[in-house]
Amino acid sequence: MNTPDCEFCDKPTKIAESVLSVRYADMTAYAENIRAWREEHYSDKKEGLQVVVMSELGDLPDKAHWRWGHKFCIPDDGDYWMDAERLDTAGKMLSFTAHLMEKNWFLDTDWDQVIRRFYNYAG
Repeated sequence: MNTPDCEFCDKPTKIAESVLSVRYADMTAYAENIRAWREEHYSDKKEGLQVVVMSELGDLPDKAHWRWGHKFCIPDDGDYWMDAERLDTAGKMLSFTAHLMEKNWFLDTDWDQVIRRFYNYAG
């Protein structure tokens, strides 16, 4: 497992002193922004298959970002967070991914980027 630098102080991190978190406010903002994007791009409101021009995909809103950092650097602003030790092996990461998939907000986050960041998965 790779341990990136803290996103808040830019210093190296160790598993035992790090957490991963995502802000509920960012998840809510993404859900609202993607709803508005769909309304704009799927304006015909027809049932069934919806078609979007590839060039329009570039303006999709960003998903809520999972933040990595030292326990003492990440602000306590009501986030969903976990100790990094819950993710320090591929097996633990897979198990926690299954847990997160049960959350109704999971697809509103960039969890795929977390896996790539920690395990060099190119996808």
